[in-house]
Amino acid sequence: MSYSIRVRIWFPCVVLLGLTGGSLAQAEDWPQWRGPRLDGTSTETNLPEVWAKNKNVVWRTPLPGPAGSTPVIVGNRIFLTSARDPDLLLLCLDTSGKQLWERKVTSGDQTVRGDEGNYASPSPMSDGKHVWCMFGNGILTAFDFDGHEVWRVDLQQVYGKFSIQFGMASTPVLDGDRLYLQLLNSNYALVLALDKATGKEIWRQKRESDARDECEHSYASPTLYHSGNEKYLLTHGGDYIVAHRLSDGSEIWRCGGLNSKAGKYNPTLRFVASPVAAPGLIVVPSAKNGPVLGIDPAAQGNITKEARWHLWSRADNTPDVPSPLVHDGLVYLCRENGVLLCLDAKTGEQLYMERCHSHRHRASPVYADGKLYLTARDGVVTVVQAGRSFKILASNDLGEAVSSSPAISGSRIYLRSYDALYAIANTNNVALAEPPAVAETPIFNGRDLSGWVVEGTKEIKDDSKHTPIWSAADGSIHCAGSGYGFLRLDRQLTDFRFSVEYQMSKGCNSGIGIRGTKFTGPAETRPSFYGYEIQILDDAGKKPDDHSSGSLYRYLAATANPVKPAGEWNTMEVECIGPRIRISINGQPVQDVDQSKVPALAAKPVAGYLSLQNHGKRIEFRALRLVELPAASQTAAAVAPAGRP
Repeated sequence: MSYSIRVRIWFPCVVLLGLTGGSLAQAEDWPQWRGPRLDGTSTETNLPEVWAKNKNVVWRTPLPGPAGSTPVIVGNRIFLTSARDPDLLLLCLDTSGKQLWERKVTSGDQTVRGDEGNYASPSPMSDGKHVWCMFGNGILTAFDFDGHEVWRVDLQQVYGKFSIQFGMASTPVLDGDRLYLQLLNSNYALVLALDKATGKEIWRQKRESDARDECEHSYASPTLYHSGNEKYLLTHGGDYIVAHRLSDGSEIWRCGGLNSKAGKYNPTLRFVASPVAAPGLIVVPSAKNGPVLGIDPAAQGNITKEARWHLWSRADNTPDVPSPLVHDGLVYLCRENGVLLCLDAKTGEQLYMERCHSHRHRASPVYADGKLYLTARDGVVTVVQAGRSFKILASNDLGEAVSSSPAISGSRIYLRSYDALYAIANTNNVALAEPPAVAETPIFNGRDLSGWVVEGTKEIKDDSKHTPIWSAADGSIHCAGSGYGFLRLDRQLTDFRFSVEYQMSKGCNSGIGIRGTKFTGPAETRPSFYGYEIQILDDAGKKPDDHSSGSLYRYLAATANPVKPAGEWNTMEVECIGPRIRISINGQPVQDVDQSKVPALAAKPVAGYLSLQNHGKRIEFRALRLVELPAASQTAAAVAPAGRP
């Protein structure tokens, strides 16, 4: 097995305030398929019941191609896989919907069963420092948050060619320092534990089964049972559910009875729906209107015919593709035809069986905020009130094909269609008009410094020659680098987005001033005292601190240092909306802060001047772009603290 490791330090971005449509403060992550507890539930609240393309949609980001994988959300990062024939991709977005990077992981995508799916069906997973993704051709990779590949394993090269009709669609499960996989196909049936840091095998376990034909294929995903001190792995396929010890993969118990051995055996009964675990209960689906079992997690041995370990069972109405959901003492089974069953979790008693939306359902249901969200292939999401009585709250249609399960984080529903990723949230349940066009504000004509004010050192005096510190030519602003001062925009800004490219000289020290005042010489009129200086420094490869590239100089260290060395062009993007400041360098977020929540910053203004710094070293700026935003995120009283000009 070949692998490589790059050791990187990661500083988590803390998302403090959503830009719109729900707060992202202290959001519960959705770090892998089926969420933080692997059961399809979220503790998020204030989620919408109703949406449409012009209502309660915070943003829509087009995607390069279709996939059935579910997005995962960790902090302010969103990861998802996709296909762009013939390539298979990993994408990283932020929670504003902006794509941060895209990586081609492998190629050889295949479409399966017409429009049913492709090799981008397994979902990614993240621990907040790295992200892992697997594709239907067996390529499994780890990336850091900068988009650098850390390791890769070709599972077919290491363990043998797959023989499975529709590709290996099973999603690994991440737990602690390990990835657990089930590779169940006609050539072999293996359960694996891999080191998440290296991809190296920790253990492998051959999984015995008397299944035959297509029943040897499993598209289900492994999961974990965890209650108190008891924790083990569950794999599903080959006519059995099997529990494995995490230490070595050895078998604790197994249960068949999901495909009749005594009667007429169904040779096409492949499993797609995955089991779900809750304290004191494991719900086991089968396929094609087969049985559903409620298993006691304390089971031991082969319990196929051991009634004492069967808490309940039903002979039919299993979900074929959507996985079961358990919440608050109730089991929900969303069948592939849109029929929803609700059972008592203790007894298996059926409380209701009702039709929601008559269409194929491939996504697994999710629960949050007292509601169930059931997603059909035609893009209709039925919202059902959770509880013992059936009530449809809403039916929402985005008009785009969907096969992935919703993900929930930060009071938002992230819904991935074949065409785009949507962020859906309550926006006062008022139909949204088309957002007003926000035009770019010209601030540099490329020829001279009209609209800018030179402050501090204005020129280099050399005998009779006086060279301006600041000059403009050929679309760039040049700083000759002597003395100290600023080139300040001649008017104040409130909410805005600003981007600039810059090229540093060797040993350069400079900065971007935001929310500043007029510099008159005293230190308190510098941006780094009055407002903020975003540090520009020739320090590529160095550990971030509160004086390094991307820091809010003197106050907050950057979360990363993606700056390129002197002589190369860097791009900085700055967004200031109300008290929130977000900064990225070369496409990587380095600051995301709500100044009102940081005691040392709370008294600083939320409006002021933009400036470029002269700190004695040559630097060139180009591609200056400014978009002024409607100041809807603040009150007039918040524009400047009392006593400030």
